[in-house]
Amino acid sequence: MSLDYSTILISVGFSAAGLALAVLGGWLLVRSERFMLTWAVALVFIVGNVVAYGRHVSTPSPVMAWLSMVFLMVGFATIYGASVQFVRGVSPVVPSIRAAVPFVVGVSIPMVFGLDGIAFFIENAGAAILFFMTGIRYWTARAEAPAAITAIAILHGIVGFGFALCALMIALGGKVVLDGPPQNWAEDLSLVVGLVGMTGIGALSLSLTQWRLGARHRRDARTDPLTGLLNRRALFELFGSRPIEVGTAVIVFDLDHFKQINDNFGHAAGDEVLRRFAATLLRLSAPAGPELRAARLGGEEFALILPATPKQVALQMADLVRRRFAAEVFEAGQGTMNCTASAGVAVAESDSCTFEATLNAADRALYEAKSAGRDRTFPAPRPLLL
Repeated sequence: MSLDYSTILISVGFSAAGLALAVLGGWLLVRSERFMLTWAVALVFIVGNVVAYGRHVSTPSPVMAWLSMVFLMVGFATIYGASVQFVRGVSPVVPSIRAAVPFVVGVSIPMVFGLDGIAFFIENAGAAILFFMTGIRYWTARAEAPAAITAIAILHGIVGFGFALCALMIALGGKVVLDGPPQNWAEDLSLVVGLVGMTGIGALSLSLTQWRLGARHRRDARTDPLTGLLNRRALFELFGSRPIEVGTAVIVFDLDHFKQINDNFGHAAGDEVLRRFAATLLRLSAPAGPELRAARLGGEEFALILPATPKQVALQMADLVRRRFAAEVFEAGQGTMNCTASAGVAVAESDSCTFEATLNAADRALYEAKSAGRDRTFPAPRPLLL
């Protein structure tokens, strides 16, 4: 062979073992990224493939050849399962088994009849298919982290192409029974490509895990953990004290007599009321489009920001939210209860209106609504006090 095949094979084995440990370590640091654990399991199977195939290369053995094929198919199918887990957040077990079974059976049947040439062809073709399938899975999820995930998808495609070349060379050779392991330039190339590609995929997966962890921390810092809405900090980061577009409506809601709910029925009941109001707010405001922002300002106070919304429409939205929330029935002690909310509405009327000033105007209108008896909506007076 043109390259020292055994040396490359040993390098692949050590690389896979080291990568498995690194990936496992990455999962131990970020337990939520379980696809990394699946990846580590896959690499263990690949190490098994290298060991078994190395034995077959040094002393040709149908058993070692078959065992290496099974390890490889199961390992690559598990990598595919990890991609499904990454993209969809589901268990990798079923996708991995479904991907592995056809190819394990496909290589086993020819080996039973001594047709190792056919078995090696199916092995390489199967490896190519699994890598192409895995690359496509990642490609569909590239919006999350375009550069890293696109690179992972491309590397899977390149490694798959290397295996496809091996399958092609075996097919062109036309032998259904081989004298030993396949020996051609495609095998050498595939080993090198696999070594570099798998190492690159592993490194990118580790960096992607860290990116996801950072993104989760940033999201948690901007999100109210109880309701899932933006928090006050995130809202001011979005709009700050700078002017907002003319026609932007700000609605501030406050749940009526909320302290009494906590005092009489406990904080668990109060938390449920807050969650249900947030859900009502999101459900009813969703038709306004993706540009709306809903936030929990703190305690029992919420805000809804609607771009390009006339004051009358904003008042109708506030009333709709209040009425639907008032119709909600909550379990309370031995019975049930209903809750109400008050709202204040302000709309930016000029280019000089800042978000903070508009929010303050809506808050003053809310105070007027509370003072007038609660369970109602008040508009901010014109002009807004800047």
